[in-house]
Amino acid sequence: MHELIWRAVKTFGGDHNEDLRRTVSEAGAFDTIHSALSGMMREEFVTASLRSTVDAVQDGIIDMVSGLRGVIDMERWERAAQVEIIDASNNVEGWTAEANLFYLIRGFVTDLTLPVLMGREFLVNYPDIADD
Repeated sequence: MHELIWRAVKTFGGDHNEDLRRTVSEAGAFDTIHSALSGMMREEFVTASLRSTVDAVQDGIIDMVSGLRGVIDMERWERAAQVEIIDASNNVEGWTAEANLFYLIRGFVTDLTLPVLMGREFLVNYPDIADD
């Protein structure tokens, strides 16, 4: 794994100085990165926001696709994913839909996580943020 990371540093960072690799111990370099990430994950905000996000996903997953045919009635992420109800027979199974799965999940997760991280009004002010 360390070889991969050093190759990325060399390729994308423009660091073609092999002496740097010899002078910096791998353990020291990666221990610093690991301790920084570990410290960030122990922040209270990360724990609280992650809990809120998981709760929002659990509560909202049932509404990822509403089953409504009208574009106006659909949620923002359904419109972006071009959800189309292709079989709405009134049988026990319900309905069948086709959608762009990438846009559906991206929009759904955006609408759930951004209010937790940025506040509820953020999506009101920037409704197309997922496209940026």
